[in-house]
Amino acid sequence: GQALLKAARGDTAQAITELAAVARTLPPTAGRAELLGLAGRWARGLADDRAEPILLEALSSDPSGPAAPAAELELAALYEASGRPREALDRVEHLILTHPESAVVPQARRLLDRLRGTVPRT
Repeated sequence: GQALLKAARGDTAQAITELAAVARTLPPTAGRAELLGLAGRWARGLADDRAEPILLEALSSDPSGPAAPAAELELAALYEASGRPREALDRVEHLILTHPESAVVPQARRLLDRLRGTVPRT
């Protein structure tokens, strides 16, 4: 709760630290991946260097769980933004093939099209 309060008050950097710390106390399939994914998303939004390791940890903690597709999409977007299109493409393709039923697949397909150059960046 404290991490969310800090984020609401604008101290997102500290909220990321606290949210990731809380996540690491949880079992891998009981909220850890979800909280790490949220912390990674916030870190990516701040262009914080912690984003990639946190998102990779979220994926590795529960790779087939419901939070994995969202974390993988965030990671792909991070790679695209940091000029690593090949890695972004690999992540998006993996997401679509591994989690075709996920609600983030339409977003992943748009990112895939953008990475392939078939649609312009908006």
